[in-house]
Amino acid sequence: MKHIALRASSVWKSQPYTTPGLGDRLHSVLFAYNYSISHNTPVTLHLTDDKWNYSRDSRNDMKIRSWREILGLLPSGHVSVEAHDTMGYKDEPSWIQYLKDKGINASEYWYSDYPGSRETKKEIDASEYMGIYPQIKPIVNDIDLPKKFVTLQFDSNNVSAFEDNPEDARKIPPRLIKKLCDNLKEKGYDIIFVGGDAEDERFKILKYAGYAMSKAKYHFGADSGFYHLASYYMRPESIRIITKGVFRSHHILRAVNHNVSVRRI
Repeated sequence: MKHIALRASSVWKSQPYTTPGLGDRLHSVLFAYNYSISHNTPVTLHLTDDKWNYSRDSRNDMKIRSWREILGLLPSGHVSVEAHDTMGYKDEPSWIQYLKDKGINASEYWYSDYPGSRETKKEIDASEYMGIYPQIKPIVNDIDLPKKFVTLQFDSNNVSAFEDNPEDARKIPPRLIKKLCDNLKEKGYDIIFVGGDAEDERFKILKYAGYAMSKAKYHFGADSGFYHLASYYMRPESIRIITKGVFRSHHILRAVNHNVSVRRI
């Protein structure tokens, strides 16, 4: 068994790292899974309580349900999570000491390829494991799908891909999404929307969206949680990401290195 402590504090700012988004949780579990299959050992991810039972500064079970849903996508025996009652924010040394005091010798990790401004070298180089796109076997297979189709996801913060949201700097303009859809249809592709714009309610659920991705020719989407979900099921060459503006997250910079197609508008 390998114990890995998800970091307690942000590598960019003096604030907690709380895995606020779906993409953060999907990414963390994929890192653990890829470590597990690379070293033939189960992995336990250790979480501070703000990653487990807090969301938007209040205690609730949203993240608990999300972690469990993600873990349910994987073959059994590879990844588990253990949450700890740390009473909120702890800096990195005190978080690791907290685990040691409980008898848990947990490893820390860092990203050598695109490190954060507050990041320092740790025992595990997580970037070594993020080039693995494991193409896991879907846990459902009972949905009829078109013969030639792509998956697509550009909704953001509960706003449809086809609606403007000037407050969201990452939101792709709806006219460009419509143009992309028209071009895909002209090429003979059906389009399955996953996430918030899904016409079939099942494709809002990760296991069903993942099944569709596993059968799709391509996935088109934003730098979002569903990009990370596509990384579970698809080859990198089948993933098409569109970003807005000059900023690119370390996820997208890394994806380019792994042959994911990234276009900036």
